[in-house]
Amino acid sequence: VAGLSKERFVLASTALGAGAWHILVTHLAPHLAGPLAVRTALVAAPAIMAEVSLSVLGIGVQDPGVSWGVLIRDGLAATRTGPHLIASVTAAVALTVLGLTLVADGIRDAQDPVTKRLGANPFG
Repeated sequence: VAGLSKERFVLASTALGAGAWHILVTHLAPHLAGPLAVRTALVAAPAIMAEVSLSVLGIGVQDPGVSWGVLIRDGLAATRTGPHLIASVTAAVALTVLGLTLVADGIRDAQDPVTKRLGANPFG
């Protein structure tokens, strides 16, 4: 927000008598939505991995709570008889983390003016 407050469009709105709330909602919020979404997605993926890892080790969420890590830890006892118990939960964790990373990358590419101008394909 500090860097955007010196932009010409903010200074022009201030010179025209716009209030702080109006400038925040109409000018600053649209410029902050993309970077905030990217940051949220990029922080959520490692947080999920950390929670799952700690729960598998028994340090994270404990048994009454439900967590992917708890499900993996409970499935370790039945690895020989039901390997699908671990495989399905692990696949769900991997797809969720991959999905969050791809969403963050897609939002970043959509917000990048060079990618928009050149019409570059983000997938190659």
